[in-house]
Amino acid sequence: MQSEASEEFNMGAEHAPSAKQIIQEGLRVLFHWEYVALVEYVEGIVPLVFVAYKSVLENLPNIR
Repeated sequence: MQSEASEEFNMGAEHAPSAKQIIQEGLRVLFHWEYVALVEYVEGIVPLVFVAYKSVLENLPNIR
């Protein structure tokens, strides 16, 4: 009876991902999310900087 339970446990462990695979998958996901976060940051900040730049230029005294 004990051997049957241990065999079932071992069979499940063979198909389970190893710790190294889990870590690699987690790092891969974090790597892609880093780029997503960077793109979203740039898409939000660049227009704000551009609007601030244009506002300053329009308020300069030498504009005609």
